[in-house]
Amino acid sequence: MEQCSDAALSTPSSAIEIPGRTRLRPTGDAAKVQAAIGRLVDGKLRVIRQLDLSGGQDRIDVPPGDYVLDVYGTWPQGESSFDFHIRVS
Repeated sequence: MEQCSDAALSTPSSAIEIPGRTRLRPTGDAAKVQAAIGRLVDGKLRVIRQLDLSGGQDRIDVPPGDYVLDVYGTWPQGESSFDFHIRVS
């Protein structure tokens, strides 16, 4: 089951089911983390909501449906983006 993709050009095939207003609190060793929720349109992520992780967390507050959760991190070695297919109920 593929639940993560490392490029915004494809949506992972399996959706992660989450209830609306779920709290996203990324943890790890990244120097900076950003996240956005959107949908793929013509192979590009159309952002619906930019999450504010300045306090370490934010809620996934979008209407029910299928989305791409794009999480972008930076480290001293470089940067990377991880995309998750989420289904909000």
